[in-house]
Amino acid sequence: MTSRYLVAADGRKGTIRDAAGITVHGRTSSRTSRSVFLQFEADLDASRKDAAFALFYVQNPALPGGSATVVTTDHPGRYIFNSVFAVGEEPGQDRLADMIRIACGVPDLDLRIVGTAWSSSDRYVTRVADTFQSGRVVLAGDAAHLMTPSGGQGGDSAVMDGNHLAWRIAYTLSGVAGPGLVASYDAERRPYADVLAEQQYANMVQRHAPHLRDDSVAEIMDPAVGLFGYLCPSGAFVAEPGDGDALFEDPASPSGRPGSRACSYGPTESSPGVRPATRTPGSWRTRSAQSSGERPAVRTKPPRIRRAAQRAVKSAKSKPGDTTQLTSTPSVPAGRAACQVPAGTTA
Repeated sequence: MTSRYLVAADGRKGTIRDAAGITVHGRTSSRTSRSVFLQFEADLDASRKDAAFALFYVQNPALPGGSATVVTTDHPGRYIFNSVFAVGEEPGQDRLADMIRIACGVPDLDLRIVGTAWSSSDRYVTRVADTFQSGRVVLAGDAAHLMTPSGGQGGDSAVMDGNHLAWRIAYTLSGVAGPGLVASYDAERRPYADVLAEQQYANMVQRHAPHLRDDSVAEIMDPAVGLFGYLCPSGAFVAEPGDGDALFEDPASPSGRPGSRACSYGPTESSPGVRPATRTPGSWRTRSAQSSGERPAVRTKPPRIRRAAQRAVKSAKSKPGDTTQLTSTPSVPAGRAACQVPAGTTA
């Protein structure tokens, strides 16, 4: 089998990243441990006094590692218990059942364990690759960034890796863009992975391991800002002078600057005029030429402009390593910015 690109999405224990010579950085633990996930059935309604919940965290020295998590499932009366044990420790079913009772706060809870799964040990608590691309090998998911599950963004960020990478590879393979477009994936996604891994670690310290808190632990940001307010420092767009070095903005008041999430317009409770939307693959993100304080203009290329831009990129002849920046200035309504072909696109 031959291909022009290999996407290494082989998970936390994958071998492709190392084979490609990509190094990593992150936080390590002084001792390795194993996580246990117990699926159990019990009637928690009485103990919770009919209070609805999706999950709860418990800190109790009687629990292994001093903490645990209990999560609901799609099946009424069925839950997931999660905690950590030292490597080599093999608790029996009776002890596991007692751990569930301690976490739920019901010493005589009648329960049935219906499934048990153990994760493998790893000395890394967080791990981010030093680059997401080496030659024609591109990393995605846990192969690119490993983080604690506290906050639930590991899987989401893996899905977003695919979203950001797929259209880049498709455009490159179809001849619409050169390899510089795929290379922009690292510039846009890796800084976010570094921040997200530290945010997940900070969540873990707060919820499970307060004894690990020190000056290196990041301040936990508003989840809405972390999820929707990221600003790419560089990538497949033409940056505007004076945009600064901030990596996040308030998504309730989006700037529309190049590198931010595209905005859709419509009333919301928090912002009557704008609301954040996902970045649209293949759309040009531009800023309004109107005076400061007016909402940004974010426009998707009309087919005529898109075809013209594609023809221009195809016809550009650049030497390897060179970059071609093309600017299209069609007739646009007053107060609207012209569309631009991303810098770094090569033919």
